[in-house]
Formats: sequence, structure tokens, C-alpha cells
Amino acid sequence: MTPLLKTEGLTVTFGGLNANDGVDLIVEAGSFVGLIGPNGAGKTTFIDAITGYVPTSSGTANFDGHDLSALKPHKRSQLGLVRTFQSLELFEDLSVRDNLLVAAHPARWYTLVLDILHLRQQTPEVDARVDWALEVVGLSEQADVLPTDLPHGQRKLVGVARALAPQPKLVLLDEPAAGLDTAESSALGDHLRGLLNHDITVFLVDHDMGLVLSVCDYIYVMDFGQIIAAGTPTEIRTNPDVRAAYLGEETGEAQTRYAEELHDLTGSEDER
Repeated sequence: MTPLLKTEGLTVTFGGLNANDGVDLIVEAGSFVGLIGPNGAGKTTFIDAITGYVPTSSGTANFDGHDLSALKPHKRSQLGLVRTFQSLELFEDLSVRDNLLVAAHPARWYTLVLDILHLRQQTPEVDARVDWALEVVGLSEQADVLPTDLPHGQRKLVGVARALAPQPKLVLLDEPAAGLDTAESSALGDHLRGLLNHDITVFLVDHDMGLVLSVCDYIYVMDFGQIIAAGTPTEIRTNPDVRAAYLGEETGEAQTRYAEELHDLTGSEDER
């Protein structure tokens, strides 16, 4: 079976520096895949490259049987490849629901004309998508609130919901748990796992190690733009290269501390 997303040798260069250096990565349809790594490892650059926001220097990227190299960001989105951003790219003067409507309604060649004439473009299908996305992230009661009136954690959730509103095939989540406390992060993880039941594949980038290890089926680890490890959460927890990347040292004491911290965050595998 052809992977939903596959990159081979994907390289992104800025001023002679390879922010992504020969990245080989596969995301199977129906899976929950994570990408972790230290600050500056190149994780967001990878998402930018896949979604067309930065050009690639070499390598290939294919999504759902389509070569992405020549496609603009909006064309990739129309294929079902959608992302969130670390920064809050929300329309502050629109309600939460209207923020989602912007993303849920497919743009057509005549959309501008309808906007100029102030003609309603909503349909029951679009409304249902918005209601579903709000329910997934637990924001149904805040649908008519302006984003500026929400706490930071819920503002982050609006960004996640907006990405979900078109019901994409693959959603790329860039630090969705930033600004969330432990309880909110755990609840978000439960909601995100539920996306698999709606035929939405998930690719998660986050610094919340507990979140990533508890919800992902398979995890890639990036450091200095390269994939240094890949495997199940159990394999990643015990990988010495991952320990070194996060701690910057390889002593037995540091490795022990790393394992203890991850165990405290995730609990035993039997509990997962």
C-alpha cells in the first residue's frame, strides 16, 4: 500500500545551512505519527517544506499519490494536507465559529464575487464540519466568542479546530500543546487520538514529551536537520541517540535521569 505521505532525501537549505538534511519519512494512512527533537532541530521547517511555505533544495515529497514539488500551499491544502502554526494566526475580529468557517468552506473561482455581493455561502455540510471540529477540541460553548476573549490555551485550540474544519486527510500539528497545562494537554491528546476514527491521519510535532509518547503509534526524532531515530514509543524511550540529543551528554547518570523523567511523564507501557 502506498503511504499517505512519503519524503525521500528532503533537504531545505538556508544560506548554506541544511535546516533539513536528507529526510526520509513515511506516514501511513490511519496512523498517528510524531516528530520530536531539540529546539532548532528543523521540525517546523519540515512542516513548512511539506506544506509549501519554504522551498526544498532537493529530494521528493509525495502526498496521497501526488508529487508536491510544483504545488502551491493552497493546492496542497485542497488535496487534504492541512497544518497548524506555532504562532496564533487567528482572525481576532471574527468569532471562533467564523474563524472555522473561513477554513471549512472550500474556495471556488466565484467565491470573491459572492463575498462582494454579501451572499451566504454556508451549507448544512459546512456548518456540520464546524460543529464537529468545535466539539473535538471542546470549544462548542465558545463558538460565538472572539478569540481575544479566550485564554491562551483555548486560543491554541481554536487553531487546531480550524485545521480540522475542512476534515483533511492528514493534519500536521505544530506545537498544539504550547500554552496548555498538564490536564489540558492530556485532554487534547484524547481528542486527537479520536481523529483516527474520522479517517484523519495525524502528524504531531510537540515539545510535550508526555503527550507525544502517549498518543503516537510511531515517532521520528530529528536533530540538526536529520532523522537520528525512529520507532515505537517504547523504542524511542530507550534509544541512546535520543537521550544524547535531548541531554547533550551520554553519561550513565544522564541516561538514567532521562529514562526516569520519561517514565514519570508517560507511566508504564502497560498503562498506555
